[in-house]
Amino acid sequence: MPTLFVLPTQKLAGSMSADRVSRLLRECDALDEIHAKGKADSKFEKWLGGVPLRFAWAGSATELAAHPCGLVLIDELDRMGRDVSGEGDPVTLAKARTKNYPAPLVVVTSSPTIEDASPIQQLFDQGSMEIWEWPCPHCEEYHRPLTMYLHWPEGSTPDRAELEALYHCPHCGAVIDDVQKGEMIPRGRFRVYRRDPDGDYVPDTMELADYRHRSFWVSGFASPWVTFRELARELCAAYRTREPETIQACLNTYSGELWRVRGDAPDWQEVSQHRGDYNLGEIPFGVQRVTVGADVQQDRIYYVVRGWGAQNGPNESWLIDHGEVLGRTDLDDVWVSFGQILRRHELRVNRALIDSGYKPGSDFFKRPDHAVYTFCRRMQPIAFPSKGYESREKPVDTGLIDVSAGGVTIKNGVLLFRIDTGYFKSWLYSRASQGAEDEPDLWHLPRDVTEDYMRQVVAEELVRKASGHMVWIARRSRPNHYLDCETLATAAAHSLNTYTLGPLKKVESAGAAPIKPAPRRPSGRFTRRQL
Repeated sequence: MPTLFVLPTQKLAGSMSADRVSRLLRECDALDEIHAKGKADSKFEKWLGGVPLRFAWAGSATELAAHPCGLVLIDELDRMGRDVSGEGDPVTLAKARTKNYPAPLVVVTSSPTIEDASPIQQLFDQGSMEIWEWPCPHCEEYHRPLTMYLHWPEGSTPDRAELEALYHCPHCGAVIDDVQKGEMIPRGRFRVYRRDPDGDYVPDTMELADYRHRSFWVSGFASPWVTFRELARELCAAYRTREPETIQACLNTYSGELWRVRGDAPDWQEVSQHRGDYNLGEIPFGVQRVTVGADVQQDRIYYVVRGWGAQNGPNESWLIDHGEVLGRTDLDDVWVSFGQILRRHELRVNRALIDSGYKPGSDFFKRPDHAVYTFCRRMQPIAFPSKGYESREKPVDTGLIDVSAGGVTIKNGVLLFRIDTGYFKSWLYSRASQGAEDEPDLWHLPRDVTEDYMRQVVAEELVRKASGHMVWIARRSRPNHYLDCETLATAAAHSLNTYTLGPLKKVESAGAAPIKPAPRRPSGRFTRRQL
C-alpha cells in the first residue's frame, strides 16, 4: 500500500532517501527489479511495483497532508515540533492521511528525551506499555535493563570505568559479563508494565489485553554491538562533565532511558494551607472583580471562578468555584451550559478567558465553525478566546482576528487574548507556595476545595532542557486542567488592572447587626457570605 515516511527535517528526509533507501533498493535484487527508474525515481518519492514510497518532514504541513496512504512511518518524534505551521502535531496530521484505507498502520519510533515531556513517552503510555526484559543467567529472573545496575568505582576516569565496570542483577546481585550479555539478548521478552502513583514503571500482573495501540520500549542494552564496558565509559565521561545536556544525551541515545529532571513547584499539601473559613460557592467580603478561566477538551470544559480584591495586599484573590461541564464540545449543548455558569453569578463575571488552542471538530468531529470563537462572539463583552505561548514580550496582548460564522468570514470578528503562560504560572506558584509566617496570605481557597483541584493546580514544573531553554512540563503525567484555568483567570485579572484596586471599607459598625446581602437570583448557585 502507499507509504509515507516522516522525518524531523527536510535535509534528513533527503539523506534517508538518497543514502539508505536508494542503496537498499540497489543491493536487494527483488526490490531493484520492481523499483521504477528514471524520472519516476525522485529524491522524495520512490515507486515499487506501482506503489509509492514518499518522504516528508515534520516542518511542512503540505507534505504531511498531500497524499493518502495506508502505512505511515514516523521516526525520531521527539526531535519534531509539537505544532506544524499552526495546524497540529505531526502524528495527527500524518494519521489523517490514512482515512481512505480500511486497515491502516501507523508506526512511530524515537529515542525518548525528558520524562513526562517526551512525546514518544506519552504515546507509549497511551498504548499497551510493553517493556523489553532479559533473564539473569544466574537466577533466571527477568528484569528491565537499566543504567542504575551498571557500576564502576567512585571517582573513576572513563578509561578506568571501562576496565572495571560491572553489571549486577537486581534480583540476586550476581555479576553479569559481556559474554553472558550476548546469551541473554536472544532470550529477551516483552512484558506489560504500568505506572504506579509515583510515576515509576512497574511490572503489571494483568494479562495483555487486545490493544489496537501496541507500544514497546526497548533498552539500548539490547544492542549486541554495545558492551557493558563501552556504555560505562560513555556514561562516566558524561557524568564527569556535570553538564545536564551531556548526561541527558548519553542516557537518551545509548541506553534509551528518560532524562528525569525536577524543578521547583509547591506540593499539593502545601497548597492546602491556603484553605480559609468560607465554602465553595460563597463570595467572601473583599471581592471586587470576578474572572473565569476555562480549558476546553473534546468531551468537557474545565473552569475556575476567582474573585479579586485588595483587603490584605495587592491582587488578593479567592477561589469561588471550579468544576467541569460535561459534553462534546463540537456540539452546542455544552456551550449553553457553560454560558449559564457565566450568567448566573451574583457578582457578574467581569472577564472570562477561554483556551482556543484545542479546536473541537478539527480531527474526527467535523464542525464548520470554531466552537470557541462562536461562543465568545455570542458572549461579548464577557468571554474572549485566548492562546497561550511559552514566552512573549508582554504578559497579555490582544488583537482582532477574522472568524468564520455560518460559512461567512467576519473581518476582525473577535478579540483574541495572547497569553504568556510561563509568566502567569510563575506568578501563580509564587502565591500558591507557603510564604513566611509574618506575610499575609493573598491567595485563598475554600475549606471544602477538592484534593483533585489542589493536585492539578501544581501539576507542572519549570525545568531546564538540555538546550538551556526553560519549559513547563507536567509532573508524572498528572492532569493539569485546573492549572491552565487558574492561569487564564489570573491573566484575565491582569488585563483588568486588578493590581490598582484598594481595600473595601466595612460598613458594619461594632455591635451592629450584620448587613444582609441582596436576595439571590433564582438561577444562581453561588451564595454571598454574610458579614
